[in-house]
Amino acid sequence: MVLLIHGFAQCSDVWMETQVNLAMNGYIVYAIDLEGYGYSAGARITGLSIEKMHHQVATLLFLSGRDHAGMPVFLLGHSMGGLVCATFLNNNPHIA
Repeated sequence: MVLLIHGFAQCSDVWMETQVNLAMNGYIVYAIDLEGYGYSAGARITGLSIEKMHHQVATLLFLSGRDHAGMPVFLLGHSMGGLVCATFLNNNPHIA
């Protein structure tokens, strides 16, 4: 399972080709629009905080893990999404 996190001036659409390629090769793929981006709720790109983003990643991990328990999970982030992934895993070493 692969969870994709977009960059600062992007949304989950940036992962479309990657999502299709991964899915066609047997992966289960989730892409999230962080709050304030893409199709998510919230004011556009205001009130950003890494803690909010971590909460959204944790929620995605929980919800996807519920349906696919025991499956290995890969977090993949681009630009700001890479920062979100790295700091989330640094703050939650028991997950890595």
